[in-house]
This record gives sequence, structure tokens and C-alpha cells, in this order.
Amino acid sequence: MKFPNLILAAALALSLPLSAATVQTIKRDFDLHGNLAKEIRNDGGWTEYTHTPGGLVKTRTDDLGRLSVFEYDALKRMITRTDTALGVTRIQRFDYDGRNRLTKYTDPRGLVTTYTYNGFDEILVQTSPDSGTTTTVPNGKGGTDTVTDAKRQTTKYRYDTAGRLDKLTYADQSNITFGYGTTGTRAGKLQLITDSQGDQISTPYDDLGRPMGEWRTIAGKQYITRENYDSAGRLKQRVYPSGRTITYNFNAAGQINQILTQANATAATAVLAKDITYRPFGAAQNWTYGNGELHTSRYDLDGRLTQISLGDSTLTLGYDTGSRIKTQKISGGWWERLLQKLGLPAGQQSQYGYDGYDRLSSWQDGTKSQAYKYDASDNRTELTVNGKAFAQRVETTSNRLTASDGPQSSVYQYDANGSRTSDTKQSYIYNARGRLIAAAGAQYVVNALGQRIVKTYQGQTTVYHYDMQGHLIAESDQLGNTKREYVYLDDTPIAVIDFGAVRYIHTDHLGTARLITDATKRPIWAWQGEPFGNTPPNEDPEGTGGAYAFNLRFPGQYYDKESGLYYNYFRDFDPGQGRYIQSDPIGLNGGLNTYAYVGGNPLSYSDPTGRSALALPGLGSFGGVAGGLSAGGIEAALASNPIGWGVATFGAGYAIGTEINSHIPSSPLDPLPLPWGEMPPRTPVQEVEAKAEYAAYKAVCNDRPDPSGDPCQDFLNNADRAQRCAQMRQAWDDKWWPQRHARDIASEWRSWKNNMQDYAKCKVNCWKKSR
Repeated sequence: MKFPNLILAAALALSLPLSAATVQTIKRDFDLHGNLAKEIRNDGGWTEYTHTPGGLVKTRTDDLGRLSVFEYDALKRMITRTDTALGVTRIQRFDYDGRNRLTKYTDPRGLVTTYTYNGFDEILVQTSPDSGTTTTVPNGKGGTDTVTDAKRQTTKYRYDTAGRLDKLTYADQSNITFGYGTTGTRAGKLQLITDSQGDQISTPYDDLGRPMGEWRTIAGKQYITRENYDSAGRLKQRVYPSGRTITYNFNAAGQINQILTQANATAATAVLAKDITYRPFGAAQNWTYGNGELHTSRYDLDGRLTQISLGDSTLTLGYDTGSRIKTQKISGGWWERLLQKLGLPAGQQSQYGYDGYDRLSSWQDGTKSQAYKYDASDNRTELTVNGKAFAQRVETTSNRLTASDGPQSSVYQYDANGSRTSDTKQSYIYNARGRLIAAAGAQYVVNALGQRIVKTYQGQTTVYHYDMQGHLIAESDQLGNTKREYVYLDDTPIAVIDFGAVRYIHTDHLGTARLITDATKRPIWAWQGEPFGNTPPNEDPEGTGGAYAFNLRFPGQYYDKESGLYYNYFRDFDPGQGRYIQSDPIGLNGGLNTYAYVGGNPLSYSDPTGRSALALPGLGSFGGVAGGLSAGGIEAALASNPIGWGVATFGAGYAIGTEINSHIPSSPLDPLPLPWGEMPPRTPVQEVEAKAEYAAYKAVCNDRPDPSGDPCQDFLNNADRAQRCAQMRQAWDDKWWPQRHARDIASEWRSWKNNMQDYAKCKVNCWKKSR
């Protein structure tokens, strides 16, 4: 937020009204140039900023005594970031070439990631200490010809005549083909995805061009998920592969206020959730479950969740002035009954400590305690359990964990891509796409969208089904018999249905399932304990003698009993070590450590896809957790490269809170505010479409006209190319990522203007000469 016309320093207080009540307040002071100088939160916490004469952020200081210093070169490119917190300093460095492209990033441990480009600013070689060397061969038309990873596995890309990706062929000769609609509302839309396993995903479209669901073929059997819309264009009904319907009703504001279900067309309708109300800006706050239990939540004036119901118990959260969760307490109801059965005193609460970089450093829960230590790059180096310390050993030349002294000691091995291949307990096997396909005696099948769709273990096969947003919605056996279904309110699971029996999922502040109750409100499953998830759930909290198994864990995670890992969509999470077993597929975009889980703070962040941390509302961060690599200017340096095409791109800004991101220079050449935030969520199908459309417009932008021999005509040709490039970039941004290429678009329009001016001068000169 910037006010360039301000003459005097100003203070801005924001309050967000809900009915007659103020729900959130924040005060911001600005300097004489309109730069944000200080932000004061309702709880007294504050953050101060100073700026260079050009308006770039120079320093950041907060009430916890933490200091960040940003240095820039003469071209206004950030070259160092130095953070100091509780006496610990870490430095990040950035090097550029003569074309203002990032060529080297040095992390706080001194580990170096390098990038080599061609003349079109496309990355040719990325060398990472974690994932090795990745080599990309562009096709000269804005797309990719091949990508070769550190294991020397080459993936080949093929495009159709419209420049859309239509085939991927992997090193093991497995392949994926993409088909696009050619007529009517289907024209140009991704319609069919087929892999060499024979699995297919087909998407039909209605007369308005909306997807009507997905027809999926898995292991030779077809499963259909349908989506129906109301007259306002809202998703009104989803039909699961079993024939179960989920119906959404809406309030006057167009928000979901009721969720209903029918097992089939002739079955009775059951309420799953009703009376759903919302906070300002749309997040659901309160509702009533189908069994009559209430979901209620309360927030403080800093917008932080302070209280949430878990069945007939209440979870209360306490924060420090850094907006870090310091205490959690469950009181009343089933929790008190459970403590009584276990012989534990009522009123217990969990207490948490943090280091200067917001990484969890301690956890105390009754008689249980754990402490965590980290290196400068967020690697856990020591775990202390109930007073006994265990070293966690990290390779000096990378962020790979090589050994753990306990509590379960192990030695770890990796392949050249940085994926764990073995530990003391088991081995791990990957396909040519780098996806885990076997571990601990289980075999897995991953589809073209990166979703795990089949698991076979000890002779039993489970087939997994997803909606178009990527949520796990059902599990069946290999014959198609449905075993379990899941229902969501937006991204929050609210119900699980086992062979027709509805149970209700109660989630915490992050959307993690913590309690399940049955139709009579009886708790049948509960999960509390170690913050990184290394505690088994209580599958019989009421002590009835009947265990209830449930595998959802942190958002986007699924527990695999055979390996002890949590499948996390694009990666696999090891709760014992609090880290992933594979390097992040999006590289440093997920943070400065490609193995760390949410920067070491699982109380305030989650990672639903294994590729990017999501923050709890109301929180900032120090050191860069949720926004990718903590440096302004890098996003622009790599902005010309496709997202997720085997090339790392970097997160926008430096993740010290969304308000300050707008003051970070996004371009090496100018100090304009950073206009975009994090990439909006996309479905797996949308991800493919976005990449295809990216390649199409990139081909136009890179297609520089050859000299015609007529200078005037050359100016006109260059202006035409710049105009078409700007328009196609703008269309891509409007559809997929608002303002993502704003600087590039502005640059293209400047090029168009300059060429048109030169063309006009050229024509005048020609006219004068002709006289």
C-alpha cells in the first residue's frame, strides 16, 4: 500500500466491520514519501521498515528484536539479505549476469544453486545441491524439447500445431498424451489425458464451456464424477463414482450455507452441515453438523483464531506478539472424559517455544516434552525427547539428512535427484517421473495429474478417487466397491462416510482432522500430540473396545501404515524427522530448504500439496516461510521460465507478511511495487492447461521478426510482435495469475510504443527524401 501524493507522514487504521462489531484492527504509519514505516498490531506487536532513497526496503525490525537488512546493487537488484534474530545471523546472497538474470543463489549455509540461460532468458541448466543438475533443451518456440534430471533420465515434450503440449515421454518409455477439444465450447480446452498404463481422464463440457465432471479409467474400470451447476453458475451438485450426490445450497451472498447428501437417487436426503456462516472475506466460521454438533470459532482483533470447537470440547489458542502459537488447551467434554480415563489431571495445556526464525524449538504437554534445534537453513540438527538428545546429521554439501541417532536410529541413502532410496527399515523405489511407486512391500500407481490412484499392499488393492479440485473424495476396492467417501466444505473435510454410515470430521485451526464423531455425537477417533504429527491417533477415545481407523493427517496428507509415511500429494512426509523424503519439485519456490516441512513451524503452516506452505490467517513470518525464497527481485529474474517444467521458479517477495510484499522491487531495473501474490490454486487439469497456454504465448513473444531489408517495415513488424505478445500475456495473467507478468506486459507495450514512434519517424524521413 503506497500513497505517493502524501506530503506529511500519515497513520492509517484499518477496521473490518461485521454487523456492528470491529473484527480486526491494524495501524500503519507512512513516511514522507508514502512508504510503509511502521505497522502496529492490536496486541501491541509491531514491525518497522526503513527504505532507500529509491523506495526499496532497507531494514525491517520487529518488537522481538529481530533485524533484516537488504542490500542492493546500482541497478536496484537485491544482492544480500542479512537476518539477525536472538544473536543468530544468516545471510542469503544473489548474483546476476549482464542481462539482469539471477545466476547464483547462496543459502545461509553457503550452499549454491546456479542457473544458466540462453539468449531468450530460458533456463538451460539448473544445478542444485539437493536435486543435482537439471538440463533443459528449449524447442525454440517457447516450449521445452527435453528435460534431463540428475539421474540422466530424459523427458521428451511434444506439442501440437497450436503450441500446446500433447505428449510427454519419460526415460522408461512411459508416456502421457493430452487431447484438446476442437469444436463448440470444448474448443481449445483440455479434454482427454491418457497414460501408457491405460488410465484415462476425460472431461466433458456443457454448452457454456463448464466442466461437467470427469470420466476416469483406472485399471480398466471406469469411474464417473459429475458436476452440475445452478442458474447462477455455481457448483450445485457433485455426483461421486458410487452414485452418491452431494448438494450445496447457498445464501443470498452466494456462499454455501447447507450441504446435503443422498446415497443414490431414491435414498433419503441427509444433512451433513447447515446454518453455515462466514467471516468477512468469505472464510466459513460456524455451522451445525448433521448430528447436531456445533462448529464454532472465535478470532481476536488481529484476525487470529483463538477458539474453535472440537465436538463438545473447546480448543483454545494463545499467541505471543509475534503471532506465534504459544499455548493450546482443550477443555470440557470428551477430552476431559479421556483424561479422566487415563488418570491424567484436567486443565492440561500444550506449551510451545520458538527460535528467532519462528521455527518450533520446544513442545511441552504434561509429562511429555520435545525440543528441536536447526541449522541456518532450517534442517533439524537435534531432537530431544523427554530430556534425551539425539543428533540428526545433515550432509555438508546439501540439505539431505544422512543419519539420525534416534529415537529410532537410522542411516539414509539418496539417488542423484535427492530422493531417499533407503533407510534402516525399508527401501524406496521411484519411476522415471521421480514419483514413489514402491515402499515397505506396497506398490503405488500415480496418474498423469500426479495423484496416487492405486495402492496394493499384502494382496489388497485400494483405488483412490479425486474431485476436479484435487480433493480425495472416495476409496474403493479393485472391483469398484466403495469403501469410504469424504465430503468437504471448500478445502475442509467435514464428513466421512463408511459403507453408508456418516461420521463427522472436526478440524483444528489449520484444517487438520482432530476428532471424528458418529451420528450420536460419540467420539470414535481423536488425534493430538507431537506437533510434527509423530503421534498415533487414539482410535477408541471412549474405550468401547472398537477401533476406528482413519488416515487423513495434516491437510493434503494420507497415512500409509506400511511405511509410516504421510503421502502428501506430490511428495511423501516423514513425521519422525519432520521433513520430506524427496526434494521439492518446485525447487526453492517452496522455501530455502527443499526438504523442510513448512519451515519448521507446523502449528502455523500447512502444505496440502507438498509444494508450497500455506499460512494460518493473521500471521506473518520472519525469514521467509510461506512466500518461497526470501528475496525480492528473484521472481522477475526467472519470470520468463515455465512454471513446473523441470525448472525452478521463485516465490514472490520475501515473505515477511503480505502487506510489505508490495514494497519489494520485482524487477532488477525499477522499484515498482510487487503486484502479484502467491500463485492462485489450480486443479491438476488447470495446471496442464496453464502450461500449454504459457507455451503458446511464449512462442509468440520469442518469435522475433527477421530483418526485411526495409527499416520502416522492421519497426512495424516489431511493434506488431510486441502488441500480440502483450495481449497474450495479459490474457494468460487474467485467467491464471492476475498481475503475474505486469512488468513484462508493460515492457512489451513500451516496446510497441517505441517501435511505432520509430516507424512514424521513418515514414517522415522517407517522405522528406522522396521530395
